[in-house]
Amino acid sequence: MFSFEDNAKKLLVSLNILIVFMCFFNKDCKALETKIKVSVIVPVYQVEPWIDECMNSLIHQTLKEIEIICIDDGTTDKCGEILDRYAKNDDRIIVIHQENQGVSNARNVGIEIARGEYISFVDPDESIRACEYCCAGFVCPAGYNLPFKSVCIHAERYNSVGA
Repeated sequence: MFSFEDNAKKLLVSLNILIVFMCFFNKDCKALETKIKVSVIVPVYQVEPWIDECMNSLIHQTLKEIEIICIDDGTTDKCGEILDRYAKNDDRIIVIHQENQGVSNARNVGIEIARGEYISFVDPDESIRACEYCCAGFVCPAGYNLPFKSVCIHAERYNSVGA
């Protein structure tokens, strides 16, 4: 038997997924024009001094076929507003606002809505190189032979072994 809290969490995830799929019916949604290769999941909580640097490093990736899923995990600083501003200016960014449930839950919410072939997790107080994802085996421009340091796993394999 499920508790009220379990049902509320399921409803929250369902609503978040519905919001993402609403993009499919938006004629101006550019996220569907290309196949998403990497879903970058960023759990966010109380990182206002660093969030701009992190987001800028993600939106300036040389690999453009990414989606950036930011989970505002009930932060009380201005991170939620900052993330909304980024999402308004870049339709590859999806922001989910939820009550604080911890980093593991935030990542799991991101996994639930991820559409990329690969899933990557980036901590919000870090930034990554502009060619981080292209050098992971995706169309790498000549001259870039840098090692891939971020956690990046094939989504199909991840879902088959479980979270």
